[in-house]
Amino acid sequence: MCDTDARLMLRFAGGDNRAFDELVRRNWRQVIQTIQQFFQDEALAEDLCQEVFLRVCLARDEYEPRAKFSTWLHRIAVNVCINEKRRTERLARQLAQYLTSSVQASNRDQAPEAAAETAELVKTLAAAIRYLPPRQQQAVMLYYYEGKSRSEIAAHLNCSVAAVDALLHRARTALRKHLSAYLEADNNRHPGGQ
Repeated sequence: MCDTDARLMLRFAGGDNRAFDELVRRNWRQVIQTIQQFFQDEALAEDLCQEVFLRVCLARDEYEPRAKFSTWLHRIAVNVCINEKRRTERLARQLAQYLTSSVQASNRDQAPEAAAETAELVKTLAAAIRYLPPRQQQAVMLYYYEGKSRSEIAAHLNCSVAAVDALLHRARTALRKHLSAYLEADNNRHPGGQ
């Protein structure tokens, strides 16, 4: 066998933890690059890279060098990214459902025209949130829709409260920018905020 990484993995499976450290050192950059083909968020790429190597660690007893180690590792990285995309899409759908049900409840007391405008705003907002990077989406969902505190979000996202504040700030800025066309059109429909 001439695959150095496969030999390192087999050594790790045999109990040599330094072999795992060497695998991580040799492959970290390549895994990050694979993840960044899916996500442009550096912090998320770092988190998902850790997830990839956690899966490598957990698979050590089952590992068999049937293919090149790099091929096996790449497949793990792609699967982690696909799972993250699905999770993010699921969150976006949940948000849309939450917003829709909230609007339907509040629309019962509104005039039909106002109810239609509120429903359009909710649809526009849900679409805008889908364009946020995944960590910003998570922060927005947890803070605004699940009512979590900043410290709870920090624990959930495995980051500092200051990082949560930064995520929420960037998300609000991006949403404001994304929604500006809608808000301008609304101001034109209702001059003076009426």
